[in-house]
Amino acid sequence: MPQTEPDFDALRLRLSQLRSDREWSYDELSERSGVSRATLIAIETGTARSRRPDRPATRGSLDTWWRISNAFGIPFSDLVKTLG
Repeated sequence: MPQTEPDFDALRLRLSQLRSDREWSYDELSERSGVSRATLIAIETGTARSRRPDRPATRGSLDTWWRISNAFGIPFSDLVKTLG
């Protein structure tokens, strides 16, 4: 079975909605998750952290998403269920 690309747009939207629902700034989420503010912004907006053309948009590592789910107090599976 061929692997398909996860729907990172849906995951970014989920992150944005969770942050908005809690009225958290990027600074608040950064403090709670241990993920840098710049990384959170790049992940949520789908932009690259570098201006180099060979660096794609930041998607975040598995560890980063794990930290984000813990900061929100939700199971990791609930965070990524939008990818299925």
